[in-house]
Amino acid sequence: MSTSAKKSRQPAEVVAVQDSAPALVSDTKVSNVRYFGFGDAETNLAEALGISVAGGHAERINNAVSKTNSALRLVIEAGLVLLSVRAECEHGRFLELLAEHGMPQPRASEAMTYAKFAASLSPDDRDRVIELPKTKVLELAKADPEVLQDLFEDDAKFGELTALSVRDLRVALRDANAKRTDLSTRNEKLERERDRLQEELRVLREGRVKTGGDVPVVVQDIRLECAALHKKALMAVEDIGRLGREFLTNGLPDDSEWNTPVIRHLYGSLTALHAVIGGQIADMHRSFGALLNGEQSVLDTFSPDEATRCALEYRALIQEHDHEAKAREWEREMERPRRGRPRTAPTK
Repeated sequence: MSTSAKKSRQPAEVVAVQDSAPALVSDTKVSNVRYFGFGDAETNLAEALGISVAGGHAERINNAVSKTNSALRLVIEAGLVLLSVRAECEHGRFLELLAEHGMPQPRASEAMTYAKFAASLSPDDRDRVIELPKTKVLELAKADPEVLQDLFEDDAKFGELTALSVRDLRVALRDANAKRTDLSTRNEKLERERDRLQEELRVLREGRVKTGGDVPVVVQDIRLECAALHKKALMAVEDIGRLGREFLTNGLPDDSEWNTPVIRHLYGSLTALHAVIGGQIADMHRSFGALLNGEQSVLDTFSPDEATRCALEYRALIQEHDHEAKAREWEREMERPRRGRPRTAPTK
């Protein structure tokens, strides 16, 4: 083959490795490439293209990395040029120009994607991204902007992710995008719930202003204390029911003789509470029956201050309730014979 014929051929991607290296499988399936050796054909091609393959291993690797990075920069440059032309063309004309000049549409779209992504980054982040292989840059370009922002702000995380294979990087970014979407959905729900509660408070506040007068201190104290006791009783009753469900799921075998005594004990506790509550309700009707009838007014609802205080007290009650349950569980476990050092007691 003549020198002019060699120069007329398109440059091929060449990876130089030692002759003794084992055969590698390329991500790109090329039928006439069986292994990555370096022989006479590769030597002749390097000479024809004016590529030096002399020097130490580190020097040649650095040279290859530099050429790879330059290739990505050229792709970004091409993408910017294509974007500028596309912005000035009428509808459909840009694709016609690509066809007239023999440029495949997917190749042009990829170059413009690289350019748009690079343009969206800060100079420092852009320099870091350009050092990466093109396939990884394309995966980063598909990621959620907020995920990328978190990634760029954490150097260690950026290094870990970009060190992954393209497939693993794609999976990691997809998982991060899914988590971000789930978090955004939860935030939206919380914001809607917050807006709804604020609207309810506004309506209650306006209604209370119309009735006139503040809530007396003694009324606030009684209502808040009642709310606290109600919450504690409610959590206790719900926990008794939870104990029954957990016992049926994770307790003894179905044919155990202890199943019936446990269920009867839980049921007896609930019926005893039910009887006490029924008696208290009957007493309230006997004492205040006339006052319990009729429609409710705005005075029957918490004022905004009461609602805020009640919410704060509920949060503290729930934390205290959970802590007490964990403490009781820990104390029971400590009373059982066990090998080794005991666990640390739960703290608030």
